[in-house]
Amino acid sequence: MEFGSDDEKAITKTIEHVFPSSTRYFCTKHLNDNVRHYLRNKIGIVKGEREVIMAKIFGTGGITNANITIDFDSRSEDLETIINEQHPTFAPYFISNLKPRLKKYVFEPSRNTIERVNWTNNNAESINNILKVSVDWKPKHTQDLINKPLSVTKLHFMDYRSAFIDSGNYQLTKEENIYKINDSVWRCKSEIHKTDIFCKVP
Repeated sequence: MEFGSDDEKAITKTIEHVFPSSTRYFCTKHLNDNVRHYLRNKIGIVKGEREVIMAKIFGTGGITNANITIDFDSRSEDLETIINEQHPTFAPYFISNLKPRLKKYVFEPSRNTIERVNWTNNNAESINNILKVSVDWKPKHTQDLINKPLSVTKLHFMDYRSAFIDSGNYQLTKEENIYKINDSVWRCKSEIHKTDIFCKVP
């Protein structure tokens, strides 16, 4: 199982307690925002020097984009040298807090994926906004809060299924074209049969 979240302590502890063997991702955008806030507002590093540090952590050649362990360690050591010499007040935060989390929740889980990309929870934020709009941004009873995500999810799955008839917001890949169905045939099928077809697609 894989879980992704921002750097929220309660969520992290809960998931690791309940699903100890799962893979955990941290949103690099949230980490980026947190580090930038710390550098600017906690220890007051000026913008130019702040951007140098941010680039060495999150830039193209930065720590979070290391492909192998030796690169991660080498880039981390280079930044530690700069920090210790120029910004010693940032050193404890980076060494004890940030670096271990970057390694455990960004570098290690993503290096095993086919495409080495830094994960963000933008999709989660998008659906979060959809859910808030669906309840008109107002508190609801528990039953309503259960039914709303269910109804929103059903609409999304209906949109996914429309790809079978070459309609809607999604398209089948070249390999999946074998599942394409004529519109008139699809419309004659029962809801149960449509769901069954959808669930059988690998």
